[in-house]
Amino acid sequence: MLFFPGMFRKLRICCMCKYSSILCCSDIRVQYVSTTYRQQYFESILHKPISFYDAEDHSAGTLTSRLSTDPTQLQELLGPNMSMPLISVFNVIGCVAISFAYGWKLTLVTMFSALPLIFVAGFVRVRYEIQFEKLNALVFAKSSQFAAEAIGAFRTVTSLTLEDTITDRYAKLLQGHVMDAFKKARLATLIFAASDSIDLLCMALAFW
Repeated sequence: MLFFPGMFRKLRICCMCKYSSILCCSDIRVQYVSTTYRQQYFESILHKPISFYDAEDHSAGTLTSRLSTDPTQLQELLGPNMSMPLISVFNVIGCVAISFAYGWKLTLVTMFSALPLIFVAGFVRVRYEIQFEKLNALVFAKSSQFAAEAIGAFRTVTSLTLEDTITDRYAKLLQGHVMDAFKKARLATLIFAASDSIDLLCMALAFW
């Protein structure tokens, strides 16, 4: 009677140690990589020719926004978000092997009916997350560029008393971006909910 509780307790301790070590190593690695990349990114911007800064997409606000967002996205990619898919792959391989050992008929049913649905749901979710991140990056780039241009020309703004006009225009710019983000978020919520709940449907099919 006490064999299986003891085994589950040992499994819990092993999993806790494994996940702690993996997340700790990934955090140390990602901090080093993101710091190095941010430094190289900044040095590369400083060594660009003068004509590079004359382009419309290379204003001070846009470059500052990229310097802030690009290393952060790299940090999110190489951090736990990269470790967890690898762990999931090994978990799937182990679960399939154990399932074939104990019940190959049910394993075949779930593999060819439930597993493809889970993969498709995960792929759609990741793809939509990437599109949503691109939209957010575009929003921050435009708003940062406008704010940097307005602050850079603060003498002109002050002399012509355009403070209210600039702030109103900036507020309308942000409000339009917020409305677009809310529209995208509604669909994103449904996709995230479907991708998270489809596992329960697959479990119900397996139990049935």
